[in-house]
Amino acid sequence: MSRIVKIKNNTGTDQAWTGVTIVAGEYYNIPAGDMAEWVGTDDVFQDIGNSNLVVNNGTDDIVDSVTAWNWMLGDTMPMSELGNKLAIHSSTKPAKENQSFYLVWTGAGDDVSGSPPVIGDGDLIQFSLTQGMPSQSVEARFAPEFGDVYIHEGYAKWEQGGTGDYIDAVIVATASQFQTAINLDLEIVDNWVKYATGGAGTGTHGFASTPVLMPRTKSTDGDWDYDTVNGLVPNMSGTGGYRISDIERVVHHYINKIPTRGSSYGYTVMTSDESAQLPVGYFIRVTAHNTSNSEWMACVFMEVFREQTANP
Repeated sequence: MSRIVKIKNNTGTDQAWTGVTIVAGEYYNIPAGDMAEWVGTDDVFQDIGNSNLVVNNGTDDIVDSVTAWNWMLGDTMPMSELGNKLAIHSSTKPAKENQSFYLVWTGAGDDVSGSPPVIGDGDLIQFSLTQGMPSQSVEARFAPEFGDVYIHEGYAKWEQGGTGDYIDAVIVATASQFQTAINLDLEIVDNWVKYATGGAGTGTHGFASTPVLMPRTKSTDGDWDYDTVNGLVPNMSGTGGYRISDIERVVHHYINKIPTRGSSYGYTVMTSDESAQLPVGYFIRVTAHNTSNSEWMACVFMEVFREQTANP
């Protein structure tokens, strides 16, 4: 946790530092993200030295100017979670209030076929291609009961791949589930779910469970809007931010056509400086494409962050 740094205008008149006006005799709590600007300003350094500015640690004024300046400098870097050390590198670990995440290297998703599901016990992401087999796919699904999942990096290894062979991975939105009857509120057109044009009670379908929302990049063809205040609202003009489908839809190419010709002689790392959340209702499908119509093998594993990593 970053330390508190408050600074008091001790000049007797209203004054401005780094573009911030502080009323005479009042304190200003410096945001951690602004600290580098404050400690890099000559006027701030000088006015702390001559007591025109008084530094406060959140509880007490720091009278000694050297100690006060060191307190300012100490907040320019965040503290690491690995002990009493400065964190000097960015982290891909998700930072969400009241949630803890753990880094996991996994070659499989969860086994979601049973009740309860089993963490990490899904199908191995490995492939054995033979002649006459154009492709082979493995799905990695993560049960929402075990918290949020963020994807970080991927690793791939292959042997004896032919010309044109490749691996890709896509993020897929699962099909939303519906009930069918008369006098419901929804209709399905070309596998897209819309609010009935005739209004409530004139449709043929209704939601059977929480629908899976697919964001629209430019909001030019969405049939629904959603926010945490109003919930799911139909957009009859077709300009909403989301669409809903009764079939699976690929929404993102996570790994796009990584060539696998020859043998990798080790894992190829697909590095990333960030992590992306895999929303509830979405899963990963990894596919090996046998364009060469030959025999070859491959396997993939991923780095993910998740809240729960084992069934206790």
